Amino acid sequence: MSKKNSSVCCPKCGSYSCHPITETDFKDGGYGVLSGLCGYLILGPVGLICGLCGHKSSYKQRTFWICGSCGKRFKW
Repeated sequence: MSKKNSSVCCPKCGSYSCHPITETDFKDGGYGVLSGLCGYLILGPVGLICGLCGHKSSYKQRTFWICGSCGKRFKW
């Protein structure tokens, strides 16, 4: 077998036409109802904005290889 695009070999079919792929999942922080209600009780209608405080957005990335011949996904 000759190496085409990379030195990574597919564990299923033995092909060297493998490519790295990165997937990203994004999670929005959203609105905290309890924080908004507490802010409303303390500050009035303006306190509803407190529901946005303290909620952080996050993301997660996963990198894996995919075979161009058989489609197998694997970590290297």
